[in-house]
Amino acid sequence: MAASKSPLPPVSDWEMNPPEMFPMYPRMKEDADKLGTGLHTYNFMNTKRITLLTDTKLYDMIFSPGEYASTEAGKSIRMDMDRVAHQYFNVHRDVCPHTRAGLDGLRTHAMNPKVCGMADGLNDIVGAGIKNRMDALPDSGEMDLLKVAEFTFSGVNEAIFGKGVVPPDAEQFFYDYDKGVEQATLGLPKSKEYMAAYNKVESMFLEALKRGAHKGPDAARGIVGRLSGLPEGTDLQQMASFLCSIFWAPQANTLPMTFWTLAYVLGNPEWAARVRAEADRSSLGEGGRYEVDPEDDSCLPFTRACMSEVLRMYIANITIRKVDKDIDLEMSSGTTYKVPKGDSIFLTSYTTH
Repeated sequence: MAASKSPLPPVSDWEMNPPEMFPMYPRMKEDADKLGTGLHTYNFMNTKRITLLTDTKLYDMIFSPGEYASTEAGKSIRMDMDRVAHQYFNVHRDVCPHTRAGLDGLRTHAMNPKVCGMADGLNDIVGAGIKNRMDALPDSGEMDLLKVAEFTFSGVNEAIFGKGVVPPDAEQFFYDYDKGVEQATLGLPKSKEYMAAYNKVESMFLEALKRGAHKGPDAARGIVGRLSGLPEGTDLQQMASFLCSIFWAPQANTLPMTFWTLAYVLGNPEWAARVRAEADRSSLGEGGRYEVDPEDDSCLPFTRACMSEVLRMYIANITIRKVDKDIDLEMSSGTTYKVPKGDSIFLTSYTTH
């Protein structure tokens, strides 16, 4: 096969400047708008290339890569979960290859809409946890909004890992771990503080596994589903390590989602009244349960619109793929660029939304 004669994507003039070891989302958006090519690259000291895709025409290859691919471009890239699991979350290298299977198991057992909405499913457990925190409040007073958002913490962890696995003081474990994960995503080495936070989280899960929290009829669906991706005979410490990223992920998404939704709704009396009216009309469901049907446009429409807008504006994420062989990508403009083997391809929700 003849070598491609297509040019490489344009390279941003961003330069690594500690402590900014990685371009921030606003810079990515600025470069995407300025270059207008749908594809541009960041060069890290001539040792590593990250190519950012912003042309929505090609998003299918990102969302359906490798074995899921329906296009030649998609067949040329693969998920990069193994490296991310170890580099960002310090998951043990031996179990990193099972990250995808562990996520599939988690979704099947605990986090798909049908299972979440079942009686005693994730929605009920999280809701009960929030209600317990709300019931303990005095009749009047003020509270920091982040503290209110943290009412989700205990319920989310109980829903995924079961009762007694994550103690209340583990909120600080999360924040310390989160700070380390942030530094790891910037390419910084794992600090003593990061490792101390990680070890607390791993030890928390190791003690729970030694007690058999993942076995028997009372084991939480989340912990069972996550560990179902591991081969039989995996030792407990590696299993505990495999759970660490799943301790981080729900909190890192749920806390900002809850905080910003409350901030915007409570900050606008008209919006707050509309959300309250929808809750009143639903009577919160029989026995305090209300089944949300995402396919029904009449089901809490304004409340769900508020949540969707927060997802659009504030829940920024990166989807990462690795290029296994040189590929030519034709942009919506008609221009074709070559993305070389070894590049990482990123898609960021921030630049699209």
